[in-house]
Amino acid sequence: MNGNDYIKALSENIYALRKKMGLTQDSLAEKLGVTFQAVSKWENGQSSPDMVLLPQIADIFEVNIDELFGRKIILESHTNFSGDLPWKDDETLHGVVFK
Repeated sequence: MNGNDYIKALSENIYALRKKMGLTQDSLAEKLGVTFQAVSKWENGQSSPDMVLLPQIADIFEVNIDELFGRKIILESHTNFSGDLPWKDDETLHGVVFK
């Protein structure tokens, strides 16, 4: 993805997540301390939220910042780690590499 792709994904995700949560532009704006016009511009791709608002936006929508930008974090799908280690706990730090 390039920069424009991330901006487009952010715009689309703010709109979709806001709708999914049943929030209006006004109510989201109020939670963030911005105007509804700012939210409208974000959703239309005319501007982007200030960087310091991204954690707050992610918290409101209960996603991480990567997901706001359309990036998926893949951790658990590659492993079936059950938590049982294949060695006796001898209080030594061991590293495990998953591919």
